[in-house]
Amino acid sequence: MIWSRASAGTPSSHRGPEALTRELIEVHLAHLAERFPNPKGRTGQLSNLAGLLRAACQHGWESRLSAQVDLFPEDYPRLVTGPPRSLSKAVMAQLEHPDNLARFAAPSSPPTILIWSRHVSRQTSGR
Repeated sequence: MIWSRASAGTPSSHRGPEALTRELIEVHLAHLAERFPNPKGRTGQLSNLAGLLRAACQHGWESRLSAQVDLFPEDYPRLVTGPPRSLSKAVMAQLEHPDNLARFAAPSSPPTILIWSRHVSRQTSGR
């Protein structure tokens, strides 16, 4: 839909693949930024577009499409990495301490905690 709106001002004889200009792609990128505010979702959309452009060039589906057409790393949104998804050594020591494990009333709870603590990502484990 954005492609048809953005190319509405060009004559119909010029609406072939050669009309897919950098300006039109930038209009599409701006539209994606509004429609997909989450950078991860927008990255998926951009990857799909980049794949289509590369495949069209690689397989010669459209000879009028420039061989240089592509999306570059700077066209993608920066993905913000959050804090590490692991527990510190001090927290793990507290969880695994026998006194804390003994506080659980249900007989099945300590094994559950032990299984969980063995599989949780630790900051020092490199997982």
